[in-house]
Amino acid sequence: MMRKFNQALTYFLRQGKPVLIYPEQALWFEYKKPRPLKNGTFHYAVKNNCPVVPLFITIKDKEARFDEQGRTNFGDYTVHILPPIYPRADLDNRANIEYMMDANFTAWRNCYEQTYGVPLTYD
Repeated sequence: MMRKFNQALTYFLRQGKPVLIYPEQALWFEYKKPRPLKNGTFHYAVKNNCPVVPLFITIKDKEARFDEQGRTNFGDYTVHILPPIYPRADLDNRANIEYMMDANFTAWRNCYEQTYGVPLTYD
């Protein structure tokens, strides 16, 4: 199954098609801070010589309101499309993965700090 996934991913990337992959490998509902990155997304980008376009979601809080089904609307979401990060020709695969992961996290951190007006810290 993984072989077919790799083949399909390579096929679509070489066709210039965008592929959405969550580099943190999970959605943390209502979590505002950048989440830890896994290297899989960046491995595929380096392997296929493709850029990664970081997306970061920010949330503007508002009063929770429940509808008749008990669902709530916690806040307004903004998707920030950040500048693409390209693999570097002067780095080997492992160094490129690290470079791209670091650049992605830096882009997320900067977006977080600019949007919320506070330094990023983890408790």
